[in-house]
Amino acid sequence: MERKSPYVLIGAAVLLFVAALAGFVVWKLRAGDRTAYAYYVILFSGDVQGLTIDSPVFYRGLRVGRVHQIELTSRKDVQRSTGRERLSEKIEVTVAVESSIDIRDRSYAVFEKPFIAGAAYVQIVGRVDVDEIKPKKMLGDKPYPEIREGASFLQATSTSAQELLTKASTTVDRLNELMSAENITSVTDAL
Repeated sequence: MERKSPYVLIGAAVLLFVAALAGFVVWKLRAGDRTAYAYYVILFSGDVQGLTIDSPVFYRGLRVGRVHQIELTSRKDVQRSTGRERLSEKIEVTVAVESSIDIRDRSYAVFEKPFIAGAAYVQIVGRVDVDEIKPKKMLGDKPYPEIREGASFLQATSTSAQELLTKASTTVDRLNELMSAENITSVTDAL
C-alpha cells in the first residue's frame, strides 16, 4: 500500500514560514531607532584614529549615544596667553546623545582607545555640581552646543611622563656641563 505524501501541506508550511520571516525582517527594518537624540559638537585637537560613525558615546560610564558625524574643520582660536587669533585645524565630532540625558555646562569629552581589544569611543565626563545644563538641539538645529575636549587619564599620564623625561634630560645635560674637563681642572686647581 502506498503512503499519501502531504506535499501540498509541506509546501504551504514552508511558504508561510518564509513569508513570516520576510515580514519580520521588514517590520524590524521599519522600526529603526526610535530614540530621541540631542546633538552636540566636540572639537578634538589630537588624532581620533579608530573613531567611526556609530562608535559608542558614554556618559559617566553608561552608553547613551553614538557618533553621528566626523569631519576635519579649520577655525580661528584666540590664544589665552597672548590674545592673538590663529588658525587651527581640529576634528569636529558630532555626537547624538539620548535627549533624556542632561549634559552639564562643565562636562568634557575624552577620546578613548582601548589598548588591547575593543573599538574607540567617546567618553563624556559629567560634573554633577554644576546646575547649568547645555541646551538640547535636535538634528538640523545648528549650531549644536559644544562640549569641550578633555584629557583622559592615559593622555595625562603620557604627557606627564614626557615632561618628566624632558626635565631629566635637561638635568643630565646640566650635570654633563658641570663635569666638563674645564670645570674639573678649575676645581682641582682651587683645591
